Amino acid sequence: MSTTTIHSTAPPPPRGGPVKKSRRSSWRAGVLIAVHVAIVLHVVQWWITGETITPIEPSESMQTLENGLVNAGFVFFAIAILSTLVFGRFICGWACHLVALQDLAAWALGKIGLKPKPVRARLLTWAPFLLAFYMFVWPQIKFAFLPPLENDPGLQAHFTTTQFWETFAGPWMAILTLCVCGFVIVYWLGSKGFCTYGCPYGAFFGLADKVSPGRIRVTDACRGCRHCTDACTSNVLVHEEVLKYGMVVDQGCMKCLDCIDVCPKGALYFGFGKPSLGAKPKGKPKLAAPRYLVDALVFLVVFGVGFWWMDHEVWWHENDYRVPSWLLAVLAAVIAAGMTWSGRRSKKFDFSIGEELVMAGVFLVTSQWVFRTLYSAVPNLLAIGLGAMTAVLVIAVWRLIRNRDFAAQHHALRAEGKLTRAGVTFVAIAAVWFAFTGHSAVVQHHVRAAKATIATARKMEAPQEREPLFDNAMEHLTTAESLGLFPSSFVEFQIGEIAYARQDHTNAARRLGRAAALNPKDRPTRLMLANSLMTTGRESEAIQTLVDLLEDYPDVEEAHFNLGAFWFRKKQFRDAVPHLRQSIDLNPARRDNWVVLAASFAALGEDRAAGETLYAMLRVHPGDPEAVDALRRLGFDPNKRP
Repeated sequence: MSTTTIHSTAPPPPRGGPVKKSRRSSWRAGVLIAVHVAIVLHVVQWWITGETITPIEPSESMQTLENGLVNAGFVFFAIAILSTLVFGRFICGWACHLVALQDLAAWALGKIGLKPKPVRARLLTWAPFLLAFYMFVWPQIKFAFLPPLENDPGLQAHFTTTQFWETFAGPWMAILTLCVCGFVIVYWLGSKGFCTYGCPYGAFFGLADKVSPGRIRVTDACRGCRHCTDACTSNVLVHEEVLKYGMVVDQGCMKCLDCIDVCPKGALYFGFGKPSLGAKPKGKPKLAAPRYLVDALVFLVVFGVGFWWMDHEVWWHENDYRVPSWLLAVLAAVIAAGMTWSGRRSKKFDFSIGEELVMAGVFLVTSQWVFRTLYSAVPNLLAIGLGAMTAVLVIAVWRLIRNRDFAAQHHALRAEGKLTRAGVTFVAIAAVWFAFTGHSAVVQHHVRAAKATIATARKMEAPQEREPLFDNAMEHLTTAESLGLFPSSFVEFQIGEIAYARQDHTNAARRLGRAAALNPKDRPTRLMLANSLMTTGRESEAIQTLVDLLEDYPDVEEAHFNLGAFWFRKKQFRDAVPHLRQSIDLNPARRDNWVVLAASFAALGEDRAAGETLYAMLRVHPGDPEAVDALRRLGFDPNKRP
């Protein structure tokens, strides 16, 4: 570990002359450009037709795992993992848009004379695994502890959508995410920095790559010239790994094949053979046997604290079920020990174990508590990137304070105990960032405190029990609103919800209207807004709100019922019937939609249709007294069902 820099020291220059340019890098650039052209055409087709194939994005697999909706993203992710099990991690290097963005950032920085050095950390490399666990594994554990759903439809095909952009961030947040996860992270953490410290899909691809027979391998012609390592854009120490293992074992290898193309001896090739899992280095291993026990203990402590904190603050504080945090921590420690034992931890790192622990704590707190959902806008991937950057920045500032000479990314920040001009700029940027992080933490504290208080208030039946809780929540919300640098749809919604519960529908409509404008994707906000508008006599606005909601989301059952009930009250029964039918199709367990639909048919003089509706209601709600009584009034025998 160097005491004068935050990044890995550069390897010695390659031997045997300059490194030639890889032809395969141009081929890969062409493939990645074609991928982005396909993405643009996909979006354009949706804009023109209004309906398209569901996003071909691995994150869409969450809908499959949580809601049973098999979509194009799930199919793509499954195929990508299966192909990685055979050929290795090709998908990342040749088809990922974020890899393309990071390569573009590295190329652009190189054009101005900056070649970012990689950061090599132990614990931060587990961030993708934590995120992958939360996104894909945790839902399955959660459902295992919950009672089974009634009338569970199981897996359903969902390959087309009219809401292509529903699960993606808005344009400004998308641009910010691309800038941070591309240029900023590449400059600060090195090429493929986001892949190493933030990508949850890469966690799955990396694990699959460990057992893949397809690898970069070496012949006896290798002379250790290091051209391969210099050409690698994934920060893999290719020349060291092929010397020690006879192949590349680093799961960060994305099979870009640049190393093969630049090898002056033609010693490298892609071939099939034994996988990297369990591979042992030639000669005496540098890793002493007790080391895996030390790493296991470290991971047990870090993950134990992390999962305990998540248990109380992030995932489960509003639910009645619990998954033992210690069990998850032990599982993480066992996995860490196994990966250490297999030799994954034998590489050199840039930080001491104490610094690693500090970075892990900073990362957990900032990414999941400070930045995630900040101002109801920051998505998880961006929060992960910001958390990783902040964690490394903390250590950089610490080393800057401690050392008389300190450099970061080719810039001398302190020389002979004095700050350089670059150092002054660095300190100013760090101070502004830490101030923003601290300010965001205060805002998030008030937002989360209000959320927890409102959740408690919802469980109270007596108004005298709810009111003090609502007052407490309002104090937190108004503080968060006054301190906030940007408006928050969540804060507006929570204030509107409290006003709605207090029957202050004028204020509720105002606040909910702002929340809906900030986050039009949120269906509960728009539903509550329509109810408030209706209560204050603004019927035309309420109806338009419901119509617009159903135009965007045709499967919102409560919106159909509310529209049907409104037209029923207005005695426009023909308009009420289709909405009530749709409400029944979406939620047959609701009683009111059956009753109002039958009453609408009866008001239209269609007694037979009314009777059929009531008989169908009895099949779903056997013996319902209101349905039985209505059938008798219509002249039907409730006991003789057609």
